[in-house]
Amino acid sequence: NYLLAMEGAEAEPFPCNCSDVGAWICRDPTTRHKRGLMCGAALTASAGAQAQPALAQGPSDAQKRQACCTMHDDCQLLAPGVPHPSACQVGYRFSARGARFKVEQADFPDQKHNNYLLAMEGAEAEPFPCNCSDVGAWICRDPTTRHKRGLMCGAALTASAGAQAQPALAQGPSDAQKRQACCTMHDDCQLLAPGVPHPSACQVGYRFSARGARFKVEQADFP
Repeated sequence: NYLLAMEGAEAEPFPCNCSDVGAWICRDPTTRHKRGLMCGAALTASAGAQAQPALAQGPSDAQKRQACCTMHDDCQLLAPGVPHPSACQVGYRFSARGARFKVEQADFPDQKHNNYLLAMEGAEAEPFPCNCSDVGAWICRDPTTRHKRGLMCGAALTASAGAQAQPALAQGPSDAQKRQACCTMHDDCQLLAPGVPHPSACQVGYRFSARGARFKVEQADFP
């Protein structure tokens, strides 16, 4: 069981409670009814037979951008030859816009340039770049175009100006953001026992991105 909060709306945390009921299911945090979330590929299709064609087509532009924004938010100014967070290393898996992604390659030529190759599970034959650099601010190039266009990540995904972004944060996360944040926990943290070490993504204080916002694990309980 987790308590999550969106940055800028810490006064409105919400639960993300998951359990093994024959499959690993997290309850929808937007309703009091005991309704399970459809996470991972199920977010974009209600049946596996329907999900496969979408995977075979590769990630959508929106999924590519969100996956790269996750790297933008979690991995910045990493220097070569020093330990890096697990979220920035080859083999790391994470969720973005209803799909699972893996870091296939990670290159740190210098602290101002961090480059990744990402792939969506089920579409590993179509990896895409996520190249980030310090240009006065930490910017990642849009992986869906050849033009040197920077992504608007974090809160900027939902508003192009800070003045516009603040009201959205003050209102708290949307239902879609709550579901995606809980689905991130669903995908990254399963069947964790009490009294043993847990992945950093499942610990109090961990921060992650979901649907254009940043979230933090405020509480984590493993009864």
